[in-house]
Amino acid sequence: KRVVPSDLAIAGDELFVADVAGGKVEVWSKDGAFLRTISSKGTGADQLRMPSNLDIGPKGNIFVTDTELCTVKVFSPDGAYIRSIGAPGDRPGYFARPKGIAMDPAGNFYVADAQWEIIQVFTSEGQLLLYFGGANDRPEGLGLPAGVAVDTTSLDAFTSYVNPSFEPEYLLFVTNEFGNNKVCVYAFGHKKAQQ
Repeated sequence: KRVVPSDLAIAGDELFVADVAGGKVEVWSKDGAFLRTISSKGTGADQLRMPSNLDIGPKGNIFVTDTELCTVKVFSPDGAYIRSIGAPGDRPGYFARPKGIAMDPAGNFYVADAQWEIIQVFTSEGQLLLYFGGANDRPEGLGLPAGVAVDTTSLDAFTSYVNPSFEPEYLLFVTNEFGNNKVCVYAFGHKKAQQ
């Protein structure tokens, strides 16, 4: 069968690859040996239909966005189904075309929804914390967001763009498939204590 890889994540010595056409996640060793398959193609609670992106949580669980089923599916490191987060819909906590997904240092995850052009933030248990973005030409505007990445190593490069009263802890990069804002950068952190 044809494999169409759409995203990957590394955890320890294993490489997890989303197969968007096959409706599964393949797990490979660092030396290129196939190890196992997570899920199968279908519409059941423990199945994937169109896995587009994935990331690994702090406990090693695999979080997979399914663009066709409009959910985030969570699997244990060995592939056991844990839960589904979200459902098709047009209100907070629901999805229309979920794509990119990334975990932050606290274990919360960020999902790009290309249809609603927003980023939704959830706890690792699936509780919605907030959402932001929206379709517009302002600097924070999104246009078919597809990829998200959390970074703690590039803070110095963006210091001059951050309000001096704010202490950034990490950055969120969002890639957009449409519009003028091809890459948006958001800083997350806390307000500095007054001296």
